[in-house]
Formats: sequence, structure tokens, C-alpha cells
Amino acid sequence: MMKWRKVAEIMKTGVIYVHPDDSVRQIARLMADNTISCVAICQTDPKTSLVRPLGIITERDIVQFQNLNLDLRQPARDVMSAPLFLISPDDSLWSVHQQM
Repeated sequence: MMKWRKVAEIMKTGVIYVHPDDSVRQIARLMADNTISCVAICQTDPKTSLVRPLGIITERDIVQFQNLNLDLRQPARDVMSAPLFLISPDDSLWSVHQQM
């Protein structure tokens, strides 16, 4: 079944993202306010307005940061998981599974 289904069939659109300079505290608040478990860290190209994903912060990361007593005022760029593994909406679920 996974060979015939596409990522586009199950992916979420309207991803919430933040700028790399936004603080971890701001991101945690955004995640709580929107009831989401992760936020993409993205940079927007000023010339083309294209948004380029750079990294991600998950709720698990936030918990770890708190346990380690990290300063939550630091910018996302300092603590995000990167690089991201990017896939296409046209990829099959099988090919994504194999790559993972």
C-alpha cells in the first residue's frame, strides 16, 4: 500500500514556522498556543520571498532544554535540529520509509 500512496495524501499543510532569531521561549509559547508539537525554523529570501526550512524544534527538545536549565531566551538557530531531511509531496510513502 505504501508504494502507491504519496506523501501529499497524508501531509499537513499550513506549517507554522519561525525565524532563526526567535527565542526558544517564544517558540514554546507558540507551540502551546497552537497545540502543536514542533515548529520549523525558516529563513525567508528577501528577493524572492521564498521560505527555506533550516531546522526544527520539537516539544521534546523544549523539555530537554528545561531539564538542562538552558537559557530559553537564546535564539532558535543555536539549538535547532539541523539539517533537515527534505522530501517531496510526490514521493511515495514507501520511498520515504526506506530513506528513514
